[in-house]
Amino acid sequence: MNITISGTSHNILFKGKKAKEFDPKQVVDLYKQGLTTNEIYKQTGCSFVRLKNILSVLPDEKDIRAQHAYNSKHLIATTLKENDIIDMYKQGIPVTEIAERYNCYAQVIRNIIKKQHNAKELQIINKNELRFEQEIQDQMLELYKKGYHIGYIANKYNCSKTAVRKVLSQFGNMENLKKIHQQNHLVAIEKLKEEIFAFYKQVNENIFKVADKFGYNSQTIFNLISKMNK
Repeated sequence: MNITISGTSHNILFKGKKAKEFDPKQVVDLYKQGLTTNEIYKQTGCSFVRLKNILSVLPDEKDIRAQHAYNSKHLIATTLKENDIIDMYKQGIPVTEIAERYNCYAQVIRNIIKKQHNAKELQIINKNELRFEQEIQDQMLELYKKGYHIGYIANKYNCSKTAVRKVLSQFGNMENLKKIHQQNHLVAIEKLKEEIFAFYKQVNENIFKVADKFGYNSQTIFNLISKMNK
């Protein structure tokens, strides 16, 4: 696919399914404005993988990414209704679900809650101090030993990764646990790959949302999706 941006023509090879028709210049402009990859996909049909391919051939890729990061923070600050977010959190709605409703990352929601934190007013429980039933602690341990990422376990039990680490530390030497975890790491990803791919399609190929849900970094998810698309 040939694209022309700023008067320069670039040739990009898109692998996998036939790419939807979209204007690459519009895609880059929207990305510069700070829109999320999910919003860009909805407006143009350009997925995260194809956006990454477009950016990779541009000589000013770093500047474009820096502009995106700056403008995305401004967009978040002006579009998110912080009081509504606090109200939903008070009602017991999980951070990940709130983030999904506002089409942003869970950490953005956590930062808003932290900024407006008032333990007496909001009655927020410090999730790092949660006390889990022994059965839940045992389940966390088994999942970790089977190779599942701490982030995945944290999302499953709606708590922080710090809380999961604290639970695991009660079961003995963490170095030994990490060795067992690493031995089964690839097995766990293999078991999750169909679920990961299904969710990837469900969120319009937004790799960052997939990474947020399953606890893996975006590069790991990108590599997995790329293999499955071959």
